[in-house]
Amino acid sequence: VLNPVFLAPFILVPLVLTAVAYIANVTGLVPVTINDVAWNVPILLSGYLATNSIAGSILQVVCLAISTVIYLPFVSLDNWLKAAQFDRTYKKLVQVPSSGELAELGPRFLGGTDTVGSLARFLAQDMERGLEMREFYLEYQPQVDSRTGRVYGVEALLRWRHPQIGMVPPPVFIGLAEDSGLIKTLGLFVAEEACRQAAEWQKIPGAEKVVISINVSARQLDDLELPDKIFAMTQKYEVPVQNIKVEVTESTAIGGHDGHKVLTKFSQHGFKLAIDDFGMGHTSLSYLREFEVSSLKLDSIISRDVLVSRSSREIVYTIADLCRNLGIELIAEFVEDEAHLLKLRELGCYNIQGYFYSKPLLPEDCLLFILDQHPSYGEVEEEIRNKSVCS
Repeated sequence: VLNPVFLAPFILVPLVLTAVAYIANVTGLVPVTINDVAWNVPILLSGYLATNSIAGSILQVVCLAISTVIYLPFVSLDNWLKAAQFDRTYKKLVQVPSSGELAELGPRFLGGTDTVGSLARFLAQDMERGLEMREFYLEYQPQVDSRTGRVYGVEALLRWRHPQIGMVPPPVFIGLAEDSGLIKTLGLFVAEEACRQAAEWQKIPGAEKVVISINVSARQLDDLELPDKIFAMTQKYEVPVQNIKVEVTESTAIGGHDGHKVLTKFSQHGFKLAIDDFGMGHTSLSYLREFEVSSLKLDSIISRDVLVSRSSREIVYTIADLCRNLGIELIAEFVEDEAHLLKLRELGCYNIQGYFYSKPLLPEDCLLFILDQHPSYGEVEEEIRNKSVCS
């Protein structure tokens, strides 16, 4: 009654059905009503009892068919309008992580009072059910040593395939998880799936030493028991802790005392630590001073600009030299073509993660990639390293 799309059929159907019934009566196709039938008598039976004829039941079927035909285009129109509105709302929701509407520790999805906020709350409620229904799963993006073409590690990337919406972008469901408090549950799910996968690969020659990186958000670092929980998972699946790398985003401030204690406990358990987006945050050098870091990942802005920006080339060259001196592995992400790879190698960055080698893969496809041979580029000539590569 309150939906304006259905106003026309709401008025039209009773008028048409009354006219049809009147014509059926006056033409003698259906006998007139001779019995008073209670309103709750089922259709077909009520038509027969009211007219004492099967023609009354047939008239009811005809009226039902006519009303369905009249309503059908309006139902289709209403569905189309709702789908269009949902698409507009969903696009706005997807844009929230990059819109600048961020709180200290991530996007605030759930506080909105508009349709975007309503959709966010709907998805947040669906996340817990999604975990139970195995809608969440991991893909793995290989990390390749470009000098040998060998896959030495992978990054575990969480995915969510919603039954109605389809694939939900990670920035959206990660932000929802942080807002709703489900991020710790999601983080433990990722850790356990990664440990289980590492245990399977450990049995396969050629894949047994592959290191799986798992991302830990700043909100997870509030949990002082997190290192013990993940260490218990490695024991459960009999996976060496050296095969699991804990990756923390460098641009996320973890200045709290608990965050430092958690990372310290990870190191004490023997986990490798990696810093993502290194080079643009304000805590860069403090990480290297305070923790036993095994890997640095170049900030994507710096890495992508090495072909066009002299400043980016100088930064990469300096970070690569620092990593060589400290014995730290340097990784470049988002490498999509050979020119990009060769320039990074020229600057001293040999470990590559990106579409040039592979997109994120399902476990079975990733295993095949790990066992395969990939393009290698050999060592950089000494004279190239000695000359001014930043020019």
